[in-house]
Amino acid sequence: MYRDWVIRSFNENLGYDDFVRYQLAGDLFDDPSQDQWVASGFNRLHLIIDKGTALPEESYTKNVFDRVEAFGTAFLGLTLQCASCHDHKYDPISQQEYYSLFAFFNNFDGASETVNRPRNGLQPPFAPFPTPEQQKALAEMDRRIAAKQAELNAAKQAVAKAPDGEEKKQLAAGQKGLEGELASLKKQRQAIDNAIPKAMVMRERAEVRPAYILNRGQYDDFGEQVERATPEFLPPLE
Repeated sequence: MYRDWVIRSFNENLGYDDFVRYQLAGDLFDDPSQDQWVASGFNRLHLIIDKGTALPEESYTKNVFDRVEAFGTAFLGLTLQCASCHDHKYDPISQQEYYSLFAFFNNFDGASETVNRPRNGLQPPFAPFPTPEQQKALAEMDRRIAAKQAELNAAKQAVAKAPDGEEKKQLAAGQKGLEGELASLKKQRQAIDNAIPKAMVMRERAEVRPAYILNRGQYDDFGEQVERATPEFLPPLE
C-alpha cells in the first residue's frame, strides 16, 4: 500500500510539504487519514529479523539508525552514517546532533523481531483499511459470532448441570454442533478480514523512550543523554 500511495501522490500532484510530513509523521496527526497512516510506513521500510536470530535490542537500534539515515539521505541530502560513531571535521552534523535526530525515531511502539509468523509479512503495528461494505460485513459477523458464543455458553452450562444419561448426551451433541457453527462463523469472518487491505504504520510509545549518544555507535554503550532537536544548520523547532 505504501508504494501505491507514493505513485498516487505523484499522479495527484500532492504538495511536497505534505509528501514529507505524511511520511515522517503521518501517525501523529490528530485524526490521521488513510493516506497519512499509509505514508507513515516510510519509517517501517527496514530489516525485520526472525525471532532468535540476533539480539533484539541491537536489531532495534539498527532500525533506528536506518530511519535516521533514510531521513538524512531523502530529505536533507546528506549521508549521516559516520556521525553515529564520531564527529567529522567537515561534516555539517555532529555526533550529538545525530543522536538528537535519533531521539525522534527512537520511540517506536513495536518489536524488532518477527511476531507469530505474520500473515503477508505484516509486522505489528499495522492498520486495516476496509471499504464501507467490508466494515458492515465485519460488524454483522461480529454480531453473529457474539450471539453464537452466548448460545454455546448456555449449552455448556446445561451440559454441566444435566445428570448423566440420554438427556446429557443429547445436550452434549448440541454443544458440539454449536462449536462447529461458531468455528465456521469465525472462518467466514477471517476470510473477510483477509481481503481487507492493510499496511504497516508507525506508532509512538505512550512513555517516551530516552535516547543517548551511543559510544562508537555501539547499541549497548550509552553516553550522554540527548533530547530531540534539529541540527544547528536547520531552524530550531518551536
